[in-house]
This record gives sequence, C-alpha cells and structure tokens, in this order.
Amino acid sequence: MNKEKIHRLVNQYLSNIDTYKNDTQYNEQSCRDEFISPFLECFGWDVQNKKGVSPQYKEVVVEKFSNKTERPDYTLTLNGLSKLFVEAKKPSVNILVDRKTACQARSYGWNAGHKLSVLTNFENLIIYDTTNKPDESDSAIVSVYKKYHCSEYESRYDEIYSLISRESIYNGTFDEFTSSHFQDKGRTVSEIDEQFLKQLNYWRLEIGTSLFNDSEKYQNIDKLNDVVQEFINQIVFLRICEDRNLPLYEKLKDAAKTKYELKESLTKVFKEADKRYNSKLFAGENIIFDLNNEVIFNMIYCLYYPYSPYLFNIIEPNILGKIYESFLTEILAFDGDTVILTKKKECNDRAVVTTPIEVVKYIVKNTLEPLCKNKTPQEILTLKIADISCGSGIFLEETLQYLSNYCIDWYLKNDPSHLIELSNGRKKLPLEEKKAILTNCIFGIDIDYHATEVCKFSLLTKLIEDETESSVYDSKPILPNLDNNIKNGNSLIDRNDIEDASIDLLKKIKPFDWANINDGNVFDAIIGNPPYVATENMHNLETETEFSVYKHKFSSAYKQFDKYFLFMEQALSKIKDTGKVCYIVPNKFYKINAGENLRKLLSEKVE
Repeated sequence: MNKEKIHRLVNQYLSNIDTYKNDTQYNEQSCRDEFISPFLECFGWDVQNKKGVSPQYKEVVVEKFSNKTERPDYTLTLNGLSKLFVEAKKPSVNILVDRKTACQARSYGWNAGHKLSVLTNFENLIIYDTTNKPDESDSAIVSVYKKYHCSEYESRYDEIYSLISRESIYNGTFDEFTSSHFQDKGRTVSEIDEQFLKQLNYWRLEIGTSLFNDSEKYQNIDKLNDVVQEFINQIVFLRICEDRNLPLYEKLKDAAKTKYELKESLTKVFKEADKRYNSKLFAGENIIFDLNNEVIFNMIYCLYYPYSPYLFNIIEPNILGKIYESFLTEILAFDGDTVILTKKKECNDRAVVTTPIEVVKYIVKNTLEPLCKNKTPQEILTLKIADISCGSGIFLEETLQYLSNYCIDWYLKNDPSHLIELSNGRKKLPLEEKKAILTNCIFGIDIDYHATEVCKFSLLTKLIEDETESSVYDSKPILPNLDNNIKNGNSLIDRNDIEDASIDLLKKIKPFDWANINDGNVFDAIIGNPPYVATENMHNLETETEFSVYKHKFSSAYKQFDKYFLFMEQALSKIKDTGKVCYIVPNKFYKINAGENLRKLLSEKVE
C-alpha cells in the first residue's frame, strides 16, 4: 500500500516537474502539503496526528510555514522525545549543491545531538551524518550519508524505511544502528557537548586570568570561581533568550557594537534583565568593570554566526545539562601567579557519566505517574519531589516537564481553552502555572555550590523553553527565585551529627539543615542518580570525621559499603510513608556481603 502511494506521488511530481520547479507561486508550504507530508506518512509517521494523542506526545511536530523562529520543519519523535529532523525546501531549491540549506539541516541535527538529519525538496532526499560540526564553507556533499532521487523511492523503499520510518525509531533499531555507525568518531560524548564544553572552559580561563591579573579583589580562588561561573551563566542565558525571541532590553551583540561603550551598554542590559527576569540570576557582583574589554567582546562575538555553530533554540535544556555536568568536574586554581583549570579532587579517579535522558524520563514517569493519578492541576501543586544529589538538575528538569505535561493533559480533557497554542500546534501551560509547579513541587540539594547554581540555571532555562515574547508579557517578574528550592549542603550529614567542629571542618563537610528545605517536611518522592564512591575512595576524598559520621549514623554503612548505600537509606528516611524513592544505582548491593544491611532495610520498607 505504501509503495503504491510512493509510486503515485513520484509519478505526479515527475509529470509536472517543470511547473513545480519554475512556478514562483509553488512554495515550500505547497511542497510540504502535497508531497513531503504524504511521503513521511508512507513510512508510518502520523503527520496529521490522526491518532489524536496529546500535543506534547505527537509523533511528528510540524512547524508552521509562517513561524519566524528558526526551527526544523518536521521533528520526528519517540513519544515526544526528538529523534530526527526533516528540513523541507521547495523544488526550485537545488539541495544537491546549495550550501546554505545543507548547513542548515546539519546544524539542526548537530545542535540537538542527533546522529542523522534529513533534507528534502521531494525530488531529492539527503540524509546527513550530523555528528560532524557544520561549517558554512562546507559544500553540500560534506557529511552526506545517503542520497536518493525520487525515481528511486519505490525501488529503495526498504532501505529508506530502515533509516527513517516510525517503526525503526519506535522498536529501537534506529538507535541501535546509529549508535554503532555514528558514534561521534570514537568520542564518549557528542561533538556539540565537546565543543561547547571547550568553549565554556576557554571563557572560564580567560575571564579568571583577566580578573586575577587586573584586580586585587579576585585573589581568593573560591570567589574567583563563583563570579566567573555567574558571569558565564548570565551571558549564556541572555543568548538563549535571544534565540527564543524573549524580551530583552538590547541584544548582546548590539551592546558590543563598540568596545569603547561596551561596559556601560552591557551593564544596562544586565540591569534591565534583572528587573524583567528577577530570579537573582543577575543580582550578583557585577564584574563587568573589572574585566578587560577584549575578553568580554570576544566572548560575546563567539556566540554569534559565523563564529558560533550553536542554535540555542534547538539545543535542548537536557543537552546543556550534560555539558554542565562535565563543566562541574573542573575548577579554576592558582599555580603560582597563573590561573589554571584543574580537575576537582573528587573527580580525579572517575569519569563523569551523565544519566541518559531516556533513563531519566523512565525513572521520572514511573515514579510520578501513580502520585499524579486523578489529581487536578491544583492538587499537583501539593506534591513535593526532590533530588538530594541534584548535580546540574537533569532529573528535576524532567520532573518539571512531566508535571507540566500532566497538567496539560488534564486541561485538554477538562478545559482546553485554558492552554496556550504554540506555532507548531502543541499546547502549553501559562507561564505563571509552570512557575507555580517549579516553586511548589521541585527541590534539590547538592554539596557542590557550583552544581546548585547550574541546577537553578538549568531549571530556569527549562522554564522558558516554549515561551515567546507575548506569552511572558504579563509575567512580572518572568522568572522565580529558586533559592528556597535548590540548596547547597551535604544531604547526608546535618549539624547535630558533628560536635565541637572547627569552622574549617564545617566548611569542608557542609552539614545540611533539613529544616531549610520544604519547611522541614518529608517528600512525596526522591529521585536521581546518587554518587558512587567506594569505601577506599571515601577515605581519600573525605575527612575522617565525615566518614565516622557515616559509620555511626547509617546502618547501611556496613563493611566495604559504597556511598550510594547511604543516599538510598537517607532517601528512605526523607519520604512520606506513601512516598516513593527511585534511583539508578549499581546492582552489586543485592549480592555482596556489604549490602546485607541495606537489603534488610529495603525489605522492611517494602513490607
């Protein structure tokens, strides 16, 4: 049936090819409606959402032709998770040689961390390998993986089907194939992660060196690390707002038009952003006037075309979270009179492995689904969910997404007019309701101060993901303050666990006061991926006082225990009787002697 439909589409196109290619009235939208959408349907995709699934879970997200935001024309998804982009062009565009369209299609896929991306004007279909960073000087044939003329669609249907069909994506063969054939040339992270991390670290070193050399105020390494990360977060956040067409006093690039007025212009941008967004993201110490003009100027211009390959309306918050997970493994340090970047002590002996987003989604869904069942959006606001070793906040971001989606589904069934429709047909909650979910329901703790700042940054970025200038117009301020939600401290130890400790020791251990989060109450759910640290490594990394507390406080601290044992026990003690804990941890605890007490504790809780 599908091959017959392909046959009819191709015959129709070839019979009128001159008209399609030469008629100025035959535009991209006409081609999409008449050929490209039916073509995708031949490979199992429900382009029109005839199944009637919730907008956020549509198989195909189609951007409207009139949309000003630079987005791919079609996003093929796995239950709402972006898997493959299809960029459409009108037949008069020769995609076989047009560099600009090739670069555009590749940029979309590369920025999203996809391994393949599709470009088509129906006459030709090109599948690009998007693990390579695109460059505007590349010819249209660079990174081409497969290329088909429409006359081949029927005869090579099975081959194309295996690459872009709904079935191949939903049954896992697409991921299996792309992972084995396009594994980023031996890299353990995708190229966009690698490139952006390299960019962040370059800025970190440049800014840190500039401040250290030019001002006595920044001779303290802790203060230097704090202000440098804060400034980078501010610049990146503003750049994200620009690409998403959110309101700003002035674009960064406009503020940097002349180096002579750069500091004054950028200060105005920051002050206006603080007034409009007001999440304390711009409320810290202003280091602009202590920085070298050249450093600021170069940093800003590196975020714009043609110097930058990044599309911040395409890069998803979870990708930024992955990048920041690696960012957090290093820190500025002094080496004599030089500022260097070095691995944090606790990261020297282990690689940072970011939890795959599919695993995060699975954990969040299976934890929250029974807690949300039959609740109204108002009742959802009573739920309290925490990650007590939150890192960059990837589990909390997904929690915000899940709770928002649940409320959207509720309104679709009970009050559809309450929702706001996006340009691609998807629906969203009003910003004020998303803010309420974030501030009422979501909590995080991490011992690394910089991780908590990144977590706040990640959540705020997630919050504005689908917002536009009109959708935030009535929100004043646009963003909430997350200081009460995301806390810095050692979630395993509180002040009562340590007696007669010196100030220096307290600074190292960072005991956490649980009365300072969620009003001291327990949670409905605790989720996450706690740190895995063997006993011998704890001795090397932590004070003996801290280790001694673990041994006396936690029954799971038995024999050669692992630190994740303690997080599991602590999580169980911080949830309601009807609460849920869902962690991703190694399975050795249920078969080794050291896991005996933890197994007993878990069996008692289950009973």
